[in-house]
Amino acid sequence: MLSLMRWGLILSWTKDMSGSASMINARSETAAMKPAFREPMRFRRCLVPADGFYEWKRNGTGKQLFCFEVNQGELFALAGLWDGWKDPGGQWIKSCAILTTTPNAVTSPVHDRMPGILSKDDYDLWLDPGMTNVDSISELLKPFDARMMRVYPVSSWINQVQNGDEECARPAPQDQPPQPQLFS
Repeated sequence: MLSLMRWGLILSWTKDMSGSASMINARSETAAMKPAFREPMRFRRCLVPADGFYEWKRNGTGKQLFCFEVNQGELFALAGLWDGWKDPGGQWIKSCAILTTTPNAVTSPVHDRMPGILSKDDYDLWLDPGMTNVDSISELLKPFDARMMRVYPVSSWINQVQNGDEECARPAPQDQPPQPQLFS
């Protein structure tokens, strides 16, 4: 089932949604132990579709934005958690966050974490409502195969909320790309 969700997990038991903006991701290594993510990890897992993700890297006094892709820009899925919260007006809001893991050889030169990218073969298991063994499900949250990824610098065009076009993912010139770039 496909569903639109708000980005930033709003927990079903919270009084208001003020803290949801900061709950956009969770560490996969500790999510099952944290009160905020324990129940969603067992019972409310989702796939967050993406064709890339972005991370900043400091370089001198500035920052460079990089785009990371899988299989030359193919659609892939991030491991996500969701929850439902009823606002004071009685309206249900579904929200989500992604799980992160340790970086692979492509992401580590830019950032110390990476999204939990799931293999297509693992989608059904990740979404299986009968699979409540968190230890088994956590085994899926390893760094994605770096040989299947590529990274390249992009412009800051993506930082402007009104910009949502293909220019956001267009490669930008950069003095020294992060190494290694395993996928060409």
